[in-house]
Amino acid sequence: MEELASRPESDLQISDIRYQISDLNSDLRMIGSKAFPNRPPFAMLVPLLEIISEAIGSPVSSPKTILIYDRLVQELEGEFAVLLKSSIGEIARIGGERVAEGVDKVRKGEIEIKPGYDGVFGKVKIWKEEELEKDNKEQLTLFG
Repeated sequence: MEELASRPESDLQISDIRYQISDLNSDLRMIGSKAFPNRPPFAMLVPLLEIISEAIGSPVSSPKTILIYDRLVQELEGEFAVLLKSSIGEIARIGGERVAEGVDKVRKGEIEIKPGYDGVFGKVKIWKEEELEKDNKEQLTLFG
């Protein structure tokens, strides 16, 4: 305990480490700490069902969401493969551009996290409100 107490606060802060995912032209945001150099860094992930759900605007348990999920995990060797190593192009081919964009945003850590408190769960949003409003306006101009 004395070792931890004597460290400056800045050493205990987590920091971003960017890893290039094989040859896929995609970065993965990993998190590590200077205070614990022997501890491997970790990635914060969002469940694939939740990414798909937000991407297509359907509930997590909807047949449409589950259909896309099943196709992705069957063709790309499982959920972790989709979230961590499959190419964004392959994900887009199978699950659609919006799902691929969501996976890419999660990999890069470009998500909005609202922490929970006093028995209230936190919330993770892949697209910020401004992005959603912009996308909705663009869709309206296509059909309006």
